[in-house]
Amino acid sequence: MNKVLILSCGTGGGHNSAALAIQKNLNEKGIQADFIIKGKYDYVVTMHLFAAEALTSVKKEYPIHFIAVATDYVSIPFWEETDPDYFIIPNKELEQDFVNKGIDKNKLLPLGIPVAKEYTQMYEESESKKKLNLEENKKYTKLLKNLKEIYKNNDRIIPIPYTDRLNEYMKSSEIILSKPGGLTTTVII
Repeated sequence: MNKVLILSCGTGGGHNSAALAIQKNLNEKGIQADFIIKGKYDYVVTMHLFAAEALTSVKKEYPIHFIAVATDYVSIPFWEETDPDYFIIPNKELEQDFVNKGIDKNKLLPLGIPVAKEYTQMYEESESKKKLNLEENKKYTKLLKNLKEIYKNNDRIIPIPYTDRLNEYMKSSEIILSKPGGLTTTVII
């Protein structure tokens, strides 16, 4: 049985969401994929530069294999200091950006940013609105932060704090105002 250790970083929801999407997909294929649990792993997968830097140091002394997953739409500084077996990058157009920083093109896998299957499934707008108890014929806008007081008398704007039902809100809304990271931008496109 294959075993995969997944490392992420709490610097934003996107890294952890991508890690969970990979874990769920691997588990469905019968591959044991964990977060930090002791064991002998065939591969380590990381969504963050910090872990890739640490794994590069470990790789100098131990025979480990790891994959770095880039979750930004640019080659961020310092990826060139890491030595993964492969880089999963958001798209083919970024290959030259990584190569220009000294990364071997043969290590680049333009597979996209991992997202949960729920974001790739087609939903009917009416179905999503029903699940969220939203009126079917009403247009809604999603705003983040402290807008509840500002819009308390406007029933077409619904400020929502962090939610694990983002995919349903995205399918039910015409506009989303947010602080999008690479993952949010990926699922909107």
